Amino acid sequence: MLVRRERRLDDRFLSNAPIVFSSFSTRFWHECESTTRNHSKDGMCFESDHPLTPGSDLFIRVAKHPNSDSAIDQRAGLRSSTLARVKWCQDLSDAHRICYCVGVRYY
Repeated sequence: MLVRRERRLDDRFLSNAPIVFSSFSTRFWHECESTTRNHSKDGMCFESDHPLTPGSDLFIRVAKHPNSDSAIDQRAGLRSSTLARVKWCQDLSDAHRICYCVGVRYY
């Protein structure tokens, strides 16, 4: 059995924050709604209805911040808006739903 080595340097925090993301630096601006799965100070993981190509740049903003205590939010790494690069995209689709899990690293 192949064991995946953990390469993260920072703690991940489970989250379920509504976000909106769009491709950055493209003439076709289209916003997509999504939900975070987890985040850290360096990146996040979220769900997408569309596959995203690793290396793509995104603009991401939290649609409604889940916690009004900004000190906690900053320590946990959930940014209210950010530029990020797609590092990986995993197909989690099944017979009932098309879904992709996307990992991004903040700039």
